[in-house]
Amino acid sequence: MIWESFLAAQETKWYQKVADLNYRHIPPIYEYNPIRMKKMEGEVLSEAKLANKDKKEVLDNLIDILEELHGKYSKSVNMYSLKDVYYNSTFSSLNAIKNIVPFANDEYININGKKVSQSF
Repeated sequence: MIWESFLAAQETKWYQKVADLNYRHIPPIYEYNPIRMKKMEGEVLSEAKLANKDKKEVLDNLIDILEELHGKYSKSVNMYSLKDVYYNSTFSSLNAIKNIVPFANDEYININGKKVSQSF
């Protein structure tokens, strides 16, 4: 329950930030605590009865919309955090499962016929 509360709080903060940026591609928010928004009508793209070219057009539009969102806000990069999140935590997770990964103790592994240095 704690994790769900954390996720709900993060989602609420995200919607508040996006609304503050005047981003127009989110549903209207009625209130933030608890978060209530307008229900969006639609269907899952993979299940939509559309031709592939039409599905591609929808995806292209979604990518444009996300690029617009990403262009509205930027933040300076903290290189320490970047290394910690993407490098240290990845190798920490890998080390936690090392004993159950086949060939984890080998210096090299064979991938598609090529000798590759082991990441563990």
